[in-house]
Amino acid sequence: MVKKIGILLLFILAGSLGFYCALKNTKPKSAPLVDGSMRTYHYPSSFANSLKNDPKAGEKIYREYCAACHAPQPMIDINAPARGNKVLWQALKQGLGEEGLWQYTLMGHNAMPARGGCFECSDEQLRQAMQYLENAQGMPLTESNTP
Repeated sequence: MVKKIGILLLFILAGSLGFYCALKNTKPKSAPLVDGSMRTYHYPSSFANSLKNDPKAGEKIYREYCAACHAPQPMIDINAPARGNKVLWQALKQGLGEEGLWQYTLMGHNAMPARGGCFECSDEQLRQAMQYLENAQGMPLTESNTP
């Protein structure tokens, strides 16, 4: 009986200590700089909040969420259209239209998750990421996504 009470007290103490440590570490910590200018985040809501009124929000979202698959040399090679592939992006835009590409962004497509995985990003922030990709292709901006 004493042994069971001792084990129970040990679990309570360990749980309390773990809870206390979790509360102390809830503030986002800055990660090392990527490309010398941007921080990476492991707290998506902090990342999305840091983009409010940021003129480079589209680029930052691309680097944090999209580049893994859409970079010219992606970390995850799933044949996603690469940033800079003007011919492919123009064909997609002509075939799907601006609204079709927007629906792919919102709902996901093939291996791409809904909202590109950035569930905390606002619609406006996602449009900024799309605009960043479009500008990289040299495609003209449309009235629907210009500021």
